[in-house]
Amino acid sequence: MEHQVEIMLQEPDLVFREENLRRALIETAESGDLEGFLVVVGRIVSAVAMVPPAVAMRLISVAQTEVMRMENDTQLSIGQEVLTILQQRAANFEIQANTIRERLALIHEERENWSQAAAYYSAINSDLGNRGDPTEDDIDRLLRIAFLFLNSDDVAGAEEFLMRAKSYIKVEVNRDYRICQARVQEAKKAFSNAAQQFYSLTTDLQGATKLYSADPSQWLARAVICAILAPAGEQRSKMMSKLYQDERCRGLEFFNVLERVHSQK
Repeated sequence: MEHQVEIMLQEPDLVFREENLRRALIETAESGDLEGFLVVVGRIVSAVAMVPPAVAMRLISVAQTEVMRMENDTQLSIGQEVLTILQQRAANFEIQANTIRERLALIHEERENWSQAAAYYSAINSDLGNRGDPTEDDIDRLLRIAFLFLNSDDVAGAEEFLMRAKSYIKVEVNRDYRICQARVQEAKKAFSNAAQQFYSLTTDLQGATKLYSADPSQWLARAVICAILAPAGEQRSKMMSKLYQDERCRGLEFFNVLERVHSQK
């Protein structure tokens, strides 16, 4: 395939040269010649003198489309190979690279490979501070990364991205932010704070969630668990009383534990 690509690059007519390379990308991808596909991608990126930037961008867009048509396992391996190649001229192919990263992140997320998904999403947002005001998608992605780090038990990673998101949102009305913060407190074993934050999610229903269930009952259950685990003290006693008096708690499967602990406070 390398020899064939070199012949294509020597085509004097730029229009024909581009068309030949485009067809080579599609044909190698569709025939399963993945090694050949990567060779074509590599020469499009590296042969700067023979593939002008505008042409290269169009061709890499074709390559991106072909990657996203592959089976998921193939997308993960070939997609990463393509990202490595594009890194040679990262600034030229940022849109195409980020599209591939987002797709690979989604596949990992569907497979519950939380840390791998977070890594790909993080690469998309790596230069967020240098691009002016972030879009809503940028902010949602920061919160999703925090969510993924929490799922992989990386509390420090979650806190980093929550801090970044906090700069761009009204935290009191962003439900996903508030849920992630409560989970951070729970993971850090700050159970009294976690109980209060989870409970507030069941009484203050401001904001929609894109990452979690909209049903507040799960957060009521988490509030009870955290209150039970919290160290003895006035803060815990007040939380216990509040939960015990909340009629909704009587329907929880471990209400008897709450009742017993409350009676002993």
